[in-house]
Amino acid sequence: MGARETPGKTRLVWSGAGVAALLLLWELGARLAGSDLLFPGPLPVIRRFIRVSQSPAFFPALFHSFARVVLGIGAAVPLGVALGIVSGLHKTARAFFQPFLTVIAAVPVMSVILIAFLALGAERTPAFTAFLMVFPVATASALEGVASIDRGLREVFRVFSLPRTDRIAYLYIPGIMPFILAALRSGLSLCWKVVAAAEVLVQPVRGLGTDMQRAKAHLETPELFAWTLAVVLAAALSQAPLALLRRLSHRYFRLLGKRGRSEKKKPRENRDAPSEKGAPRIEMTDISFGFGDAGDNTEKPLFEAFSLRLGEENPTVILGPSGCGKTTLLRLMAGLITPQGGVATAGKPGEVSFVFQEPRLLPWLTVRENALLPVKRILRTEEAEARAARFLDLVSLTDKAGAYPASLSGGQKQRAALARAFIYPAAITFMDEPFQSLDISLRTELMEMTLGLLKAEPRLLVAVTHEPREALFLGRRIIVLGPAPGGIVLDEPGCVYGSPEATALEARLRPPRLRRFQTGPPVAW
Repeated sequence: MGARETPGKTRLVWSGAGVAALLLLWELGARLAGSDLLFPGPLPVIRRFIRVSQSPAFFPALFHSFARVVLGIGAAVPLGVALGIVSGLHKTARAFFQPFLTVIAAVPVMSVILIAFLALGAERTPAFTAFLMVFPVATASALEGVASIDRGLREVFRVFSLPRTDRIAYLYIPGIMPFILAALRSGLSLCWKVVAAAEVLVQPVRGLGTDMQRAKAHLETPELFAWTLAVVLAAALSQAPLALLRRLSHRYFRLLGKRGRSEKKKPRENRDAPSEKGAPRIEMTDISFGFGDAGDNTEKPLFEAFSLRLGEENPTVILGPSGCGKTTLLRLMAGLITPQGGVATAGKPGEVSFVFQEPRLLPWLTVRENALLPVKRILRTEEAEARAARFLDLVSLTDKAGAYPASLSGGQKQRAALARAFIYPAAITFMDEPFQSLDISLRTELMEMTLGLLKAEPRLLVAVTHEPREALFLGRRIIVLGPAPGGIVLDEPGCVYGSPEATALEARLRPPRLRRFQTGPPVAW
C-alpha cells in the first residue's frame, strides 16, 4: 500500500495539471493562429520573457509597477475597511456614503484613467486609479463582514459591559478578518490589472504597462506577451504574502486568549454576590412595553401596568406560553431594553450575567478563553484563571478547556455558557430557556449543574421557560404569565421535585384557564 497523500500534495498535483492544461490550450491556439505575429505559442513567449527579464529596463519597470500597486491597495484597503466598519455599525453613515461608493464603482476604468491623467499626470494616475477601483471593493467586504457578525454575540459584550476596545479586538477584527483577506486577494488582482491598463494608456516613464505599449507599437507580439506574462507572474507572486497574513491572523486569535489584566492596575471592586442581608432585589412597577410603532393601534403591547418584585425566593422561574413576553420581561429586568412606561429597579449591563437560548460562544476562542472573557478586565490573572478552572470543573468541561466551540456538542456548548455566566461575579444571573434545544436527559443534567453552580456561587437566579417540569425542577418560586398583554395568572412557591406536592403543583399549572394557552404536547407549553 502506498503512502497516503496529504490534502496539500493533492492540491499541488491538481494545480500542476491545471497549468499543463493551460499551456496545452495556449499551444493549440498558437497553432490555429499559424503566426507568432498574431498569437505566439508558449515557447517563443518564454524565450522572449527570459531575454526581457535580463534587460536593464526590466527590474526598474517591475519596481515602479509594484510600487503603484502597493500604494493603491495600501491606501484603499485600510480606508475601505474603516469606512465599511463604520457603515456597518451606523445606518446613518451607510446611507450617507452609499451614493459615493455607487458612483465610484459605476464609473468605467478608462474614464477614471483619462480624468486622473488630466489632473494628476502620467506618474500618479496608475496608483490613484488602482486606489479608486479597490476602495469600494474593500468597503463592501468590510460591510459584509460586520453584517455577518451575530447580533447575539454583540449582546454578550453588552451584557458583561466589556469595553469598546475588547469589542473591536475580540469580536469585530476576528469577525471581519476573512472578509478583509478576501478583499486583499481580489484587490491585488484588480490592482495589477488596473495599474497595467493605466500604464498602457498614459505611458509613465517606467512601468510594465509602458513596455507593453512599446512592444505593441513595434508589432513585437512575442515581447508584448512576455511583458504580459511578467504582469501575470507578478500578480500571482504578490498573493504569497496573503498566506503569511492568514497565519498571522490565526496567531492573533490564539493571542487573544492570553490577553489579560495587568497586575499593576487597580484591583477590582468587590462584586461578589451580596450577603442575605443585602440580597439583590428586582422591582418592576407599572411597567408598559410593546414593539408596535408609536400610534399603531394594530399591535397590542406586551405589558401594561405590570408590577413584580423578586428576590425573596431563589431561584425564580417564569413560565408561560410562547409570545407572552417571557424573554422580553427578562431583558427588561437585565436592563438590555428600557420600559416605555413605569419604573424598573433591577440589573444593569455589567452588574448581571446572562445565559441565552443559544450558547453564543466566540468561535475563534477556546472554551476556557470564552469563559474568561467577561472577567479579564475586572479580575487579576491568577484569580480569573482559578475561577475558570473551578467552574469548568463544576460543569465537567475541564478536558474540553482547550477545545473550540465547533468541536463541542450542543450540551457541551451550553455548559460552557453556564460556566461563563457563573464565573462572572454578578449579583443576578438571568437564564432565557437555555435548555430548550436539548433532550430530556441533557436538560436534567444541566439543570442539576445549574443548581450546583448556584450553590457554589450564590446569587439571585431568574429563569424563564415554557416547560412546566423545568419550572418545577428549578424554581423555589414559579410565576405563570398569561397571553400578552402580560399579566400574572399564577404565583406559587416551589417544592421538592418529584414530591407529591410537586405533582399537585404540576396539575395546578394546567387547569382549564391555563390549558387553553397550551400550544405544544402535554408536558410543554
